[in-house]
Amino acid sequence: MNAKTFRLDESLGYLTHRAARALANDLGRRFAVAGLDLTAEQWRVMTLLWDRDGRTQQEISGGLLQEKTGISRLVDGLEARSLAVRARDERDSRKRRVYLTIEGKKLRRGCIAAASATLEQAVAGVPEEKLEACLEVLRRVARNLTPAEGAPKD
Repeated sequence: MNAKTFRLDESLGYLTHRAARALANDLGRRFAVAGLDLTAEQWRVMTLLWDRDGRTQQEISGGLLQEKTGISRLVDGLEARSLAVRARDERDSRKRRVYLTIEGKKLRRGCIAAASATLEQAVAGVPEEKLEACLEVLRRVARNLTPAEGAPKD
């Protein structure tokens, strides 16, 4: 590819961004229809907490590859909806852990149903082997562009 033949609508970055936005928008619509007061971004935080409750914001940030300030904003939103609470770490008072409330835990089944429906629609008509190949390519791209631990950053 060069500057003369570059087409945005054929760019890996553009297409992955467009697909990610379409997935998030569809998921948001499904959450709204189901009466789930949650954004797709907050859902991502919730999935980590459903997997292991009581993570620090740093752990959430690392798990989602997102800046800590953005995670703080998302957790603020979860707290405002009484879906999560922050609490001081018992061993290190400088750290704050995020815990799901009972209400936050109750949302899991409905959220998973909405997410499953979004994914099912997203891959409709895509043969299984092509989907697996696509996922492997995306994993490889991510590995290729993620610096190794301790490696100098450009």
